[in-house]
This record gives sequence, C-alpha cells and structure tokens, in this order.
Amino acid sequence: MSRGLGHRQRAILAHLAAHHELARRTDREPQWVTLRELAGLLAADLYRHHHAEVESTRRALRGLAAAGLIELALVRPEWAAQTQLGARLRGGG
Repeated sequence: MSRGLGHRQRAILAHLAAHHELARRTDREPQWVTLRELAGLLAADLYRHHHAEVESTRRALRGLAAAGLIELALVRPEWAAQTQLGARLRGGG
C-alpha cells in the first residue's frame, strides 16, 4: 500500500507548479523542466549531481507520470546539443 508522495516527488511538483504559475501569469506555454534541473533541487549545486540523485529523480518522475500528475517527453532545450528528459504538469499546453 502506498504511503503517498515522497519528499523528492513533492519537491518536483512544487517546482513544476511554480513554472506553471509563471507561464500562466505571462500568458506563455509552460516550459519543460529537464531532469538535470529537477535533480538539482535537492543537491547543493544545481549542476553538480551524483548519478544516484539523477536516477532517484528519474524514478520519482516516472511515479508522478504513472499517477497522471505530470507529463514526460524528450525535449531539446535551446542551450543543449542533445535531447533530455523533460517534465511539466499535466495539461500544461
């Protein structure tokens, strides 16, 4: 039996909700937030994470997507050469 959302899942949802609210206020489509950015939520430095943090975040994202709370897609941020896993709240545009 599930005990509800974990700490990392709650942090991810809060971060995605902030992005969604900013997009709503500026009449823009909500942007995709990359896995690497979300892994940095609980790390000391946003761009220096350990493999375990990235994998833990990936598992949290899969659980949130399975619950229908977020959507996942491979996206290519403007600054990136490769596609990355991105997330946003469900119904985000």
